Amino acid sequence: MNTIHTVDSCYHKAMPLTAQVPPSDPLYALYQPGDLRQAFIDAAVVMVRERGEERFSLNELARKLGVSAGAAYRHFANKEALLSTVCASGYAQLAHALREPLDDSVSAEARVMELALRYTRFAVANPDLFTMMFGTRTLDVEAVGEKTFAPLVEATKAAQENGVLPAGDTAVVSAAVWMTLHGLTTLHLNGRLATLGLDDDPDLLVRRYMGVIFPELGN
Repeated sequence: MNTIHTVDSCYHKAMPLTAQVPPSDPLYALYQPGDLRQAFIDAAVVMVRERGEERFSLNELARKLGVSAGAAYRHFANKEALLSTVCASGYAQLAHALREPLDDSVSAEARVMELALRYTRFAVANPDLFTMMFGTRTLDVEAVGEKTFAPLVEATKAAQENGVLPAGDTAVVSAAVWMTLHGLTTLHLNGRLATLGLDDDPDLLVRRYMGVIFPELGN
């Protein structure tokens, strides 16, 4: 599997960080001397959330940070390299959301459902980033996939042991749970459920349709 293309492997000739007009957009923080690479990643996440991938502009991003247009090439080979890193950042954010602790008293079925709700809430809060994360870019599946979805796999295994989810290969069952959840989430985000008159509050959608496919989760 190819790894994410970041710039340390495609280093460009250093360019001066010539300050530009300070950004007027309050969503973007003016860069202060420090970690320029992370500043570009953080600002890129904001721009993707604000306008989507298609209208993303590396030159404009540099202007919003108050640095020269060439500054990004100290750390990223090109726009695609930066956006691939943004995708990986999205997975890290999703992993953090899924790993927020749950009370030990929470039942196995409630744990799976809570993770499903967190997944959809993340997507609804970050629709453009979420869409990008599951696009066509090649990412390191070991770095972003397995670590991100480990909480769901662990919860699925516990639910299987309690007879809440079907017995069998946990990897297969947890994948079935995720596929159902991801399909539902994607249909909600792209408006297809609304077109069919099936849309509703995201939390209600998850509880309703996950409970149809996996009835024990609805109890």
